[in-house]
Amino acid sequence: MHDLEFTPHSASVKELERVGAGRQAEIYVWAGSSVLKLFRRPEDCATAQKEAAVMYALEATDIPMPRILGTVSIEQRPGIVMERLDGPDQLSLLGRKPWSIWRAATNLARLHAQLHSTVAPEQLPALRAAVKEEIARSDDVPSDCKRLAFDALDHLPDGAQVCHWDLHPGNVIETIEGLKVIDWTSARRGDALADVARTLLILRGGAVPPEAPFLVRRLTAIGRAVLSRRYLHEYRRLRPFQDGDLELWGVVSAASRLSYGLVSEREQLLALLRNA
Repeated sequence: MHDLEFTPHSASVKELERVGAGRQAEIYVWAGSSVLKLFRRPEDCATAQKEAAVMYALEATDIPMPRILGTVSIEQRPGIVMERLDGPDQLSLLGRKPWSIWRAATNLARLHAQLHSTVAPEQLPALRAAVKEEIARSDDVPSDCKRLAFDALDHLPDGAQVCHWDLHPGNVIETIEGLKVIDWTSARRGDALADVARTLLILRGGAVPPEAPFLVRRLTAIGRAVLSRRYLHEYRRLRPFQDGDLELWGVVSAASRLSYGLVSEREQLLALLRNA
């Protein structure tokens, strides 16, 4: 069993070189060939523990991802030390080379199929139960949408695959060793089609981070459609499936996403649910 205590470190955040940032955390250069994923708030300790536990649990698999090297705390902020991946993420590449959208979608589908060929360790939280709980306790999901999601969940399987639950081009890094997947905060054990539905939801309408390249932020509905359709076509070729469960998981995923309180996505998610 790995020690998931975040041992205080004497370093100051101001002394560190920042090389990336996301909604929940910042990435800093760390000792040797490693980086530090430093969560933004001391209150994020439970989230950091979950991600560290997932990364340790997946160490024995063939999933292409950075190795975890330890955990620390800096100025009361929890952090995960991990292998440094040199290379751009696929979202940045799309910003520089928008004509590579077909390749990006194909890469994403192949990576996802690879993840879903792996039986998830028992340490990963059960997706179906976790999603039901987050929808149930959220004040951001209207009661009619909750009923719709719960009805769908009653007809869906638990599954036992590794589900990233946030796979999109921004979480795929292109290194000299090949493509690798980052950001395992939300990873769970569940039905592969739940994960596919989640990725489709993000590709079709997920909010683009403000630090994303200009061309990515201006990605049109046509561009999103090309990306999502090519992704789905390639994934289906690799792992054939029936559409019924994917549609039901789409309803559940929309309700789950709504529970996060993302203002920029709220109206779109409500429309998806009420048209389901």
